[in-house]
Amino acid sequence: MPNGTSLTFTEAPSSGTGNIFVIYLGATDVSTTIPVQNKGNFKNGGMFRVNSQTVDVNTTIEATENATATGPLTVSSGITITVNSGGNLAII
Repeated sequence: MPNGTSLTFTEAPSSGTGNIFVIYLGATDVSTTIPVQNKGNFKNGGMFRVNSQTVDVNTTIEATENATATGPLTVSSGITITVNSGGNLAII
């Protein structure tokens, strides 16, 4: 796929096993700096996404965002996780 600013689907993804999963890790907006702790890691060619077991940076889930993390998680002392009204956070 060539470089660009949008990804356009000509029709909705199927509801079966051919679903489309898009992960974009190359943030280029100068107003966005993703902390290393929040980028996530992938193993086995991207088959497995792994995350830390400890939240050690303040994190906000915006009203227009859905987020997931695999737990259990420990939130470090003095760290805040904020989920704004309308946003969603699922710990699985």
